[in-house]
Amino acid sequence: MAGQWLRRLGDRVQRIGYRTPPEALKRIRGAESSGATELDLSNLQLKTVPEELSRLENLTSLYLGGNQLTELPEHLSRLENLTSLSLGGNQLTELPEHLSRLENLTSLSLGGNQLTELPEHLSRLEN
Repeated sequence: MAGQWLRRLGDRVQRIGYRTPPEALKRIRGAESSGATELDLSNLQLKTVPEELSRLENLTSLYLGGNQLTELPEHLSRLENLTSLSLGGNQLTELPEHLSRLENLTSLSLGGNQLTELPEHLSRLEN
């Protein structure tokens, strides 16, 4: 348990000073201004999910595959209209409980991560 906590702390310290890649910000701003329902942020070397995403209330599909994500922040659960979330090809080792708040989710892609089991709280996703 302590080792896991230290690893997470190290990950957070490493991200201090991390900036969201300009291409990701450009796509997020474009989706925000157009009211897009789909956003592809795949293969942009994201180390974290940009908080700016939480403003995109119309999103139904979000593609975050092929990045360097190690955790999923709570603000991701604000995207209540998501029906499809692609997280394949990242470095996720666990899925947070707040992910189960995405009640409209019908498709969740997780292949190519470092997950060893799916948490029980995902069973709350009825769709």
